[in-house]
Amino acid sequence: MRLILIVVSLLVALAANLAFWYFPNLPRALKTVYPGDQLRSVSFAPYRHGQDPLLEIYPSASEVEEDVQSLVGRAKGLRTYSSGEGNEVVPALATKYGLEVLLGAWLGPKPDRNEREVAGLIELANKHPDSVKRLIVGNEVLLRRDIPRDQIIAYLDRVRAAVKQPVTYADVWEFWLKNPQVADHVDFVTVHFLPYWEDEPVGVDEAMEHIRNVYRTVKAAFPNKQILIGEVGWPAKGRSREHAIPSRWDQAEFINAFLKLADEEGFDYNLIEGFDQPWKKKLEGIVGGHWGVLDAYRKPKFDLKGPIVAEPHWREAAIIASVIAVLAVVGYGRRLLRLPAPAAIGAVLLAQLFATMIAAQALRFISGDVYNVGFFWELRYYLPPYATLAYLIAVPRLVLQVALAWALLHMVIGRLDGGPAPRFATAGRPGNLVNGLMVASAWLGAWATAWLAFDGRYRDFPVDDFLVASFGLIAARLVLIAAGAQGAGGLAAFSLSGAPASGPAPRLIAEKLMLAVYAVSIVVMLILEKLSNREALYWAGMAILMALPHLATVLVARRTSRTAAA
Repeated sequence: MRLILIVVSLLVALAANLAFWYFPNLPRALKTVYPGDQLRSVSFAPYRHGQDPLLEIYPSASEVEEDVQSLVGRAKGLRTYSSGEGNEVVPALATKYGLEVLLGAWLGPKPDRNEREVAGLIELANKHPDSVKRLIVGNEVLLRRDIPRDQIIAYLDRVRAAVKQPVTYADVWEFWLKNPQVADHVDFVTVHFLPYWEDEPVGVDEAMEHIRNVYRTVKAAFPNKQILIGEVGWPAKGRSREHAIPSRWDQAEFINAFLKLADEEGFDYNLIEGFDQPWKKKLEGIVGGHWGVLDAYRKPKFDLKGPIVAEPHWREAAIIASVIAVLAVVGYGRRLLRLPAPAAIGAVLLAQLFATMIAAQALRFISGDVYNVGFFWELRYYLPPYATLAYLIAVPRLVLQVALAWALLHMVIGRLDGGPAPRFATAGRPGNLVNGLMVASAWLGAWATAWLAFDGRYRDFPVDDFLVASFGLIAARLVLIAAGAQGAGGLAAFSLSGAPASGPAPRLIAEKLMLAVYAVSIVVMLILEKLSNREALYWAGMAILMALPHLATVLVARRTSRTAAA
């Protein structure tokens, strides 16, 4: 009978896991469907996995040609951001495949590179007038504060004197309004409208009205200049910014709605961008790598006309979670058979909960995404491409979750089994595994919360990195309490000193410091991110859960000290 209950509990847990992945990923129809088939122009950056202009690792000519071919029939034109770095072959390829080029020169703080870029731009423009129709000298240079405005104007005047094509400079709309003098030195004004990145982010539902209003503002400021929307788009993945939520559905909805708006208003535009760019994640977090119409492997991310599946790899995640849960239940089979029925059922459900949490993190590895939170999280991007060491930081974090989930599950089953607590999980034993893993998670969580609070614009909320550390501890404790077993692992057992709260107050300095970091960082983060940001709320809740054991330690120590004094 006990075996039947365990099997049924496992089947119920597996069904719940399947439902967790299945229902959020049902195909979803779009609100707006644009009838056209081709985009007017897309940003073209031919960098693949392992290639990075920041590390000066550039694509070959044959790879660039493959990328141009992949956009034939999808777009009528291409916008480049550099006249070198592999882009020097784009004008000739555009002629070959019947595309127009909006050719760019990258300007930055290095004068030698700027000279090469400008000279290359002039040479390519004069050599390929059939495909190079317009030129962009500098991209968001004022936004980045790389060089002063007068120097940008000097480059513009130099290029305009040397070519026949119209010349422009590209920046976000606010910087055009702040620097109207630049308009006197361009043939047309190129502005970027990225509602997601606005200082006051705009969600997809309000994005079209926002773009229409801002376009009219810019047009009113420069009535005698043609306006090109040089960048407009939406990310498919990454952290939310208030009501601006990256997702595949939102990206497809935004593109369709904008194409419809562009037809209605007669906008000239360039969509950002042709391909997902993995290298941008080091600058902007996961969101930076997911603006493409095609993914990093040059495959369509979705049918623009819908319906859209939120996460295409949900089946793999569901399978991973199911396999882990089954292995855990089979591995503990004999011990589960000795438990009372409620305890056995609770342990099975806890195993599935941990397995689903681990699968959520594994899903990012399948997608090739690693959170950008702080230096140690970013280190992967600065290691040699394709090297095993590329996951020097990412893999241990997944291993940490697996180890903590196993330790908590083993502790729970050991206590429910009525025997002595597993040695590694005995409360009060300095250096025990559960304590060590919880302490490590708590410190990492405090550090991540501080990063997100004080430098969070381009950081990710690593929610799934800390699922087991937060919800896992509470879930394990609830199973023990529900089964009537106190056991090891109470909230106050996980102290930074490696023992339950006792002894002199100086041993709790680290606890209080960490709690202070959590408290200040959570408040600052919620003020800056605002309560409309769902990920900020998720993270705040998890941070509170991770801080609870250490708050309990401090409170119990205070009570112990008062009792001893009395």
